Parts: sequence; C-alpha cells; structure tokens
Amino acid sequence: DSARQNVKLLEVRFSPDWAFNGHNLDWDAALDGLLRAKSEAESQFGMAIGLIAITSRSMGAESCEKTVDWAIRHRDVIHGIDLADSETMHPISEFVGPVLRAKDAGLGITIHSGEDTPASAVIETIQAVGPERIGHGIHIIEDMAAVEMVIENGITLEVNPWSNYLTNSVPTIESHPLKKLFDLGVRVTINSDDPEILETNLNNEYRIAHEVLGMSMEEIKICNRFAVEASFLSEAEKNVAMKELKI
Repeated sequence: DSARQNVKLLEVRFSPDWAFNGHNLDWDAALDGLLRAKSEAESQFGMAIGLIAITSRSMGAESCEKTVDWAIRHRDVIHGIDLADSETMHPISEFVGPVLRAKDAGLGITIHSGEDTPASAVIETIQAVGPERIGHGIHIIEDMAAVEMVIENGITLEVNPWSNYLTNSVPTIESHPLKKLFDLGVRVTINSDDPEILETNLNNEYRIAHEVLGMSMEEIKICNRFAVEASFLSEAEKNVAMKELKI
C-alpha cells in the first residue's frame, strides 16, 4: 500500500509487548522476521524502512522498561521509541525514567501528547523528556506558549487529520488546526495513523489537507520535507528520499 502511494521513506511502528506477547512469540525471533520482511520490501519497492518500538501507557511502566531495555539492545536495527496511548490516565511522569534511558542510548523519541489532552500536557512532556517528535499535539493551538515551546525546541508534530476527527479530538474535520499550526511556523507533518483500522491512507490525508483545510500543494510538499528531516532513519537514507521526492 505504501509503495502504491509513492512512499520512499517509511517508519513501521509495532508494539512488542502487545503484538509479540499476544501471540506467544519470542521477541528476538519475531524481530528477525520483521527484519527479513523489511529487507525484502526495501529491495522490491525501492524505499527505506525504519522500525519504531511502541510502548503503551496502558500497559504500565514495567512494560515500558521492558520494551526500552529490549530496544536498546537492538538499537542497531530499531530506530526509535514511541510512547503511545492516551495520557489522560497515564501522564508522562510515570514514564520519564525509561524514556530518558532510551534517549540517552541514541534512540529517537516520539511521544503521543496533546491528542485528547490540553496544551499543558504537551508542555509537561517537552519539559520532562525533550522529545524530537510529538504524536498529534494538535491542542497546542489553544495556548501560544505551547506553540512557541514546540517551535523553539524544533519539535515536529505527527498530525493525523482523519484520525483526530474520528476520535473526537476535533469537533469537525473542517475545524482541524493543521493549517493554522503550519501558518504559525510549527513543523507539522501529515500522517494516516492506523490506516487499516481508520480506512484512510496518505493520499486521503493529503486530499483533506488540500480540499478541506485549504493547504496548497507547495505547503503539503513542505510538510513532507519536515517529515523526512524529522525521520529517525540515517541522513544518507533521508537524502535519497529527498531527491526521489524532489522536496
């Protein structure tokens, strides 16, 4: 599906403690399978693929510690950690230790924040762990101090318009703040979140950005450049993607 949409640089996220344990799989053996599939896809479709290990807030701090320890052991092939799920019941304060260990080990850090929580949650996340990227983060639009903090720290937002609408993070798709954030100078990217579950893809998200939210094709291209620049893959792989996508 990604190849059909002309994707040249792809980050695949997976939750080892949920997906692997849920099927009684050995984590290292399952990773070997992922790496074989990754290699085949890169060769067949001419794209660079990275792996990001998800740790779910709902599974608790112990699961986060376990996932981070495993990812650090495999940091030659795992590019980053994503602290996911709602922060309403599980704030960043519960996970600071393992997230900072992952960061110190050289893994890329992206944190779900500001999706179903106010701008103050994003501020707390930035102050606590200083992530390179924030998943969603759209509610910073409610507080210019949060917007300025994101900009000043060079943080990239992984924005998912259709997902945000379906989860009631925005009241209507027309009210989504993607373009407003872009116009304010935030490094926003356009993403599809869980495409199979949400019945969407990148092309649909681009359509929404252009036809519904009024972004120009040049602005969408800039968002794609932000995405490549913020990727956790190597600079060499990112440079190739930039040239192939002409961004």
